[in-house]
Amino acid sequence: MRNVHIDSGCLQPAGKDFPSAGDGDMLAEGVKRAAEKIGGEALSCAVYTLKGKTPLSHDHRALWTELFDTCFSNTGTIESTGGTIRAQQHGLKGISDQFDWEQVIFQNAKTNRRRVFEGCLGICRFPAEDIAMIIGCVNAATGWDLALDDAMIIGRRIVTAMRVFNHACGFTKELDAPSQRYGSSPADGPAKGKNIAHVLLLDRANEGFQILLYKERIKVILEL
Repeated sequence: MRNVHIDSGCLQPAGKDFPSAGDGDMLAEGVKRAAEKIGGEALSCAVYTLKGKTPLSHDHRALWTELFDTCFSNTGTIESTGGTIRAQQHGLKGISDQFDWEQVIFQNAKTNRRRVFEGCLGICRFPAEDIAMIIGCVNAATGWDLALDDAMIIGRRIVTAMRVFNHACGFTKELDAPSQRYGSSPADGPAKGKNIAHVLLLDRANEGFQILLYKERIKVILEL
């Protein structure tokens, strides 16, 4: 397996030009699998989750709602966040401290399902911040009479089905975690010194998140 060296901040396989023939196929498998194939320092330098997801677009270490979401999500990307959810629409106070993991996982768990419902509509999350308006548009287009609770039930059934399917495929809670770099502490900026990767923190956060969703999954079973 090839070793790597770091040149001007870029991770390259040692002893060859990069990229070269065959590297496209390797990178197409995602950051985690590519890092495993490259070997050496790649696994500690690459940004991914242990499930094999590649985080979206920006440094989640300064946005724990999306960092936790990416780690716990049942999809290949964020599941319960994205954009700026107006927590008050769900009877919540919102997050006062972005680096308070208990606040973060509580809001993520309580609002999970909403973004999945919106995803069923084939729309972007950014113009969907007014969930009442979105549901009203669905009702106008279909003749239905959905309320917010109905939309959340639809999302809840989908989230539960995805979790069960993923678990059957071997994606257990032990993989709900970031890579070494993804979970590291930023060297500067507003998130300087903040570290999500502490083992105790992750275990407690994962346990808390799953407990909050447990009652929702029981509801789905009772509804089937």
